[in-house]
Amino acid sequence: MKPFFLSLILCSAWGVAALEIPRMGIMDGVTFRRLDASSPEGVDGISWRCTREKGENADFYTVKVRCEVERDRSLIFTAGVPFARQDALFLKTPYVTEKVRAQRIYAEYFPDNVTGNAEGCFSRYPVGAVARGGKGIGFGIDCRMPVKFRIEYDAELERFNIHFDFAAVPEQKEVTFRFVHFSFENAWGFRSALARYYRLFPDFAVNRLKKHGMFVAFAAVSGVEKPEDFHIALRDTFYEPVWDEKTRRMHWPHRKRILRELESDKARGILTLRYHEPGNWWMPMKKNSPRTREAAEAQLRELAAEGHPRAQAILQAPLLTADGRMMLSFSRQTWNDGCVWSCSTLPGGGAPARFTHHYLIGDEKINSYDDETGRDFAGELYDSMGGYMRDPLDFNRRNLAAAKFPAVFDSVTGKAAVSLILMQAEYAARTTERIRAKGRIAGANNVRNPLLAVYFDTFNSETDWKRGGKWKVQDKEELIFLRVLAKGRLHSPHLNTDMKKFTQKELAFFLRRNAAFGNVANVFNDRGVNYFRQKALYDRDRKLFRRYTPLAAKLSLAGWEPETGARSNFPDVLVERFGREYLTVFNDGGAARDVVLRIDGVKSPLRFRMEPGDLKVFDLTGRELPY
Repeated sequence: MKPFFLSLILCSAWGVAALEIPRMGIMDGVTFRRLDASSPEGVDGISWRCTREKGENADFYTVKVRCEVERDRSLIFTAGVPFARQDALFLKTPYVTEKVRAQRIYAEYFPDNVTGNAEGCFSRYPVGAVARGGKGIGFGIDCRMPVKFRIEYDAELERFNIHFDFAAVPEQKEVTFRFVHFSFENAWGFRSALARYYRLFPDFAVNRLKKHGMFVAFAAVSGVEKPEDFHIALRDTFYEPVWDEKTRRMHWPHRKRILRELESDKARGILTLRYHEPGNWWMPMKKNSPRTREAAEAQLRELAAEGHPRAQAILQAPLLTADGRMMLSFSRQTWNDGCVWSCSTLPGGGAPARFTHHYLIGDEKINSYDDETGRDFAGELYDSMGGYMRDPLDFNRRNLAAAKFPAVFDSVTGKAAVSLILMQAEYAARTTERIRAKGRIAGANNVRNPLLAVYFDTFNSETDWKRGGKWKVQDKEELIFLRVLAKGRLHSPHLNTDMKKFTQKELAFFLRRNAAFGNVANVFNDRGVNYFRQKALYDRDRKLFRRYTPLAAKLSLAGWEPETGARSNFPDVLVERFGREYLTVFNDGGAARDVVLRIDGVKSPLRFRMEPGDLKVFDLTGRELPY
């Protein structure tokens, strides 16, 4: 392994001064010179140590930063290795490798800041890598010790870095994170780095489902004629108290019916998850009420005074914008005409106990697995985990004090805040452990970050490939990114569109293209009406699901592998591998292709013609498999 440079950067009044170790190697308790723009004598209260665990061509580093500070400090911890730019390659994604040029910084970011600049972003993938020829080196994050991180190659400095951005604040005394530096054989570019990462962190993506199939949202399978045609494996159901406008109290509608449906699902071998949307509350407003902050806050306070637990939670543990206002968005949807409020999901954040019991995963829900109200639930479904309708940073100091995961700082002002991604990760870490201890599973919708993905057993996402009547397919980079997060776990995308304008040819393409990535796709909404409550619609499409869903489920259960062991002669003819059994080949281009497919261990290349949107499936001997 190559020697390290380590540095801790202090951003004082957003002027940067450095706490740096200009030496090779890492030792426990290493000393360093302290510098501060305001005080040459040092930075009181900040100390750190780094320990190393050696592995096979890999070193794991655990960093503990002690923060005994009286005021907020913005810190950047950097670990870097020298890597000459001549003939260097930046391995960007499974589909993209970039030749390094001078005066550039290479990275793959996912925005997490309203400014959208690089310093306000997380790295998109849990691993980053550079290579030269057949050899590569990488950095990877331990997602179970989350912190805001950025992996990049600086071509000007000829240095490969991983940065950790966090705030030292009086409320948090210690920040701990863990990462790995490793080398690998660069046979498949970024895919080889991913394969190495999965081996180094085998608990990142464990498949806990014996059966893969379609995930149906918000529709009782008992009401679907011949549901076996759709290869349904999971569904979710809304099982929470709701506010009665007449009595001004919370009540439980349809409880008996839902419990009967659970028994029916269980008999069919379908797992049912209990739905909740942690942190978001869609508050309906009267039609004649103005959509203004003043009107929304007045209604919120009125409901809180009457005992509404969601309204009380918003007032007691709100997410705050940089100017100190409660996060608020106005939205007119089929399920709600009004606004959306956001509150903390952190324990100790101040939300009332009634809110936690009914709307978050607390003792009441966990204990219900042992009685008749919850024993038939297979687990919990977390909705809107990607931050839907919320700002990425929360500036509520009470929430910051309650957080166990590190605080961050705004990349423009330097102001300390709680990252919504880290808040969601902390909530998932705390609750999923308890769910799994009861033999249940955790599913999530709209996960877009590896620091969250590690905590879930099945994934949903919502997409619309025909917005406003215009055909717009989901980009292959988005599809492969979601597959990387899921790895061998089930990903069931929900199509949310106007199905009256979505032709069967288009639906076949949607199902086929998702199957190429091992995604068991389905249809969720038709203009706000649940697809599986419309017999005429799902009967129209039944043959398509009967053809493609079993194939996608078989591929998904086999488990996606990043290194394909096969190559096509066209970059837009995509090849993916599943387990030790299957290869998918999909023509993602706009023209017919005369494909030459070379499979490792097979002497003769396969030659065949593919029209745009065609999907073929092979075993690893090169035998084409019908579907």
